[in-house]
Amino acid sequence: MIVEPPSGSAGRFRWWAAPVGVALVSLLASLAIVASAGSLRSTVADELARGVGGCDSLVEVDRRGTLIVVAEVNGGPVETVGSCPGVPAGTRAELDPTGVILADASGDVVGLDRSDPGRVIQVGDWSGRVLGTVVVEPGPLLLRVEGDGVVAVGLDPDAAASRRRGTGVAVLLGGLALAALIAVSGRRRRDPVATATAEVVWGPPQGPRLG
Repeated sequence: MIVEPPSGSAGRFRWWAAPVGVALVSLLASLAIVASAGSLRSTVADELARGVGGCDSLVEVDRRGTLIVVAEVNGGPVETVGSCPGVPAGTRAELDPTGVILADASGDVVGLDRSDPGRVIQVGDWSGRVLGTVVVEPGPLLLRVEGDGVVAVGLDPDAAASRRRGTGVAVLLGGLALAALIAVSGRRRRDPVATATAEVVWGPPQGPRLG
């Protein structure tokens, strides 16, 4: 008598469902994060602190980090406090880079790193030319602009968007790695597929009866 092994259930062939699901979720999450980089640039640009020519402005810094100092080329209206005149929207006056002075709460001048000057940042209708970067500590930062023009200080919109895109890529790579791990683990745990095995039930031959 030949006994056939039981056929595998449908679940045995669905071991790939979990890793594929993880990969798809990570892909969608990555695309959403990367797509949000554009709106993040606009948000960062809108949050730049601005100082107008001939005035001192106070910038509140909430954490240690690197800020960019930008001479605006074109921008929206700037409202000022006190006797400083406001600035209407439009093209800005040419600014002398040496007329921008930054000082910390103790009055010490904060040096401007001019290793990346001249880079132009454009976000929508706003644009500016990078004068340099400055490393700041938490606390008030005095911004003095001599002459004409408008200066913006804050996080770099391009750098913020680049970090956001990098996060999206990291999420995708992490998801794919997890999906591969689940797939390998699933293949090892699942029941083996039925092979060409058979069991022969054997009994001793029956001889003729004696007597």
